[in-house]
Amino acid sequence: MPRPQQIALLAICLATFLGGCFSQSDTGPTSYSLQTDATAPLQIDQVIGAVKTDDAGQLIEVDYRNVAATNDDLKLIAGQRSIKVIKLSGKDGNSKVNDKGVAALSGLHNLKVLALDFLPVSSNGIAAMKASTDLRELLLAKTDISDQALATIAGFEKLTKLRIAGTAITDNGIEKLAALSNLKSLDVSECQALTDDSAATFAKLTNLQQLNLWRVPITDAGLNEISKLKKLESLNLDNTKVTDAGLASIGSMTNLTFLHLGSTTITDDGLVNLESLVNLKDLIVTRTGVTESGVKKLQSKLPDTKIQLQYEGDQ
Repeated sequence: MPRPQQIALLAICLATFLGGCFSQSDTGPTSYSLQTDATAPLQIDQVIGAVKTDDAGQLIEVDYRNVAATNDDLKLIAGQRSIKVIKLSGKDGNSKVNDKGVAALSGLHNLKVLALDFLPVSSNGIAAMKASTDLRELLLAKTDISDQALATIAGFEKLTKLRIAGTAITDNGIEKLAALSNLKSLDVSECQALTDDSAATFAKLTNLQQLNLWRVPITDAGLNEISKLKKLESLNLDNTKVTDAGLASIGSMTNLTFLHLGSTTITDDGLVNLESLVNLKDLIVTRTGVTESGVKKLQSKLPDTKIQLQYEGDQ
């Protein structure tokens, strides 16, 4: 290689030291290689998911949700310590990722977002990620995790969003989440082993803004605890055991902008307790004992609130 080309290549490599350098042929630089150390070179076109890089060319995000990802795909990116976001989903049935694939990511300590919804990932896979303490969002809906995973998750103190919907967690596991003081969004929908005992833990998460309890058997007693969350803006109580009596406690949650009370036993009598929710933008009371008359009365008190009484197609 002529000396001027060598000098030019050296300059390029120095400028991209943290992100990798160009590979070289006799005719000059030909392709870009992402690299965090000498043992982990990676061609960007080797990654099957949608990728994002930063200004320095370092890999910072990989989205596998629309491809048939495997454990080997995760092993391929395991050396890229610049990665901050990894998104996978097994909802379409194509992804073959399990605990072994997740464990391959254990060295990515800069991860901020990890999405593993609908994958056969267990508490062992989550335990392998225990050093990823910079995580801000963790999505584990319909996975195989148990209460053991929540003990690990409790160490992710920077978490702001946690989705563990449709898992086998219990009240004992939820209790471990009390340490997550930065949590703003929690989805435990379809966690049907939970009871009102978990509500006391929810009440300790004082920065919560969104709470999804769809198909969780919470009663009025649990709702009384949840009403202590004064920053809560979105509350989904669809298919819970809340009654008119429980709505009295909701009246104090004046920051609410979204409230779902569908498929509960509430009636027009309970709606009077919602008249104080002046910030409410959306209220859903489908498949309840609420009537058009009750809706009109509440609408007169909350003229800016969209109230949905029926689903399209309901008689």
